[in-house]
Amino acid sequence: MTSQSYLLIKPEAIECGLRSEIYESVKDAGLNVVCQHEFIAQPRHFELGWSDLRKDLHPLEHVVFELWFAGKPVELLLVETEHHAHQAALLAKARIRNDYSRGAFRNMVHAPDSDFEFRLQLGGFDTGCPRCSAAATRITSDHDTPQAFSGGTLLPEELRNPDVIMEHVAPIWNDPQSYFWSLGTPEPWQVSGPGERAYSTYLRYSPYDLSYDNLVGALLDSFPGMTFGRASELLFSAMNRSDVAIATGTRTDVTLAQRSLMRQGLNLAVRPTRDKAAGDHR
Repeated sequence: MTSQSYLLIKPEAIECGLRSEIYESVKDAGLNVVCQHEFIAQPRHFELGWSDLRKDLHPLEHVVFELWFAGKPVELLLVETEHHAHQAALLAKARIRNDYSRGAFRNMVHAPDSDFEFRLQLGGFDTGCPRCSAAATRITSDHDTPQAFSGGTLLPEELRNPDVIMEHVAPIWNDPQSYFWSLGTPEPWQVSGPGERAYSTYLRYSPYDLSYDNLVGALLDSFPGMTFGRASELLFSAMNRSDVAIATGTRTDVTLAQRSLMRQGLNLAVRPTRDKAAGDHR
């Protein structure tokens, strides 16, 4: 019995002319492409396909989707193999990202992590193809979908307004010099007295197992007085570059901040501030 999954070639990969390289990586992973669909992505594709992250609870996630994909060409590859198609698709994704990714928001391809995600997301794209439709879950309401990350920290209710978030995020997303694109090093949040910067806490890896709302919400929860803009800047910069510190201060204070964030699902390390690791999160 065959096993199916899919890969989504993102707008940046199409713009860079990487499709032939991606096809080759898919083939090298032992996957056969049984359907190919190129289309212009729309917000509704993600509202339905990612309905396990409801827009009223995770508005930042959906704003990022809209800025990243809406109105831009994507290509969906329905793939199959004899066994374990999801693992093979994830392997192909990892190889493509290792070879071509240029940061958290230029990572070229997506593949689902589970059969549930596969069927849900494929249903959201609604290609109209009988073969894809046979594998998809049909979604009519995000309230019918079990929610992912139900224990994650949400943004404060007064911030859960997609229009307000879009007004803040869109100008930064559209600025090629902004923290969305790996540039600049924001000042870390100071958790101790003036001048106390001996230790800092850094993300160990990009935390893709929480929504962006969960991640920014965790910073707001752990650091009273931090604004949405400041939390977004620190979080997205740290996702792009492992040398960006989230918080700095004495070892005791930074460790308390680390523990608070780790209780909310982030994975962080505490290191001497002068001992920063180079590189970025792929």
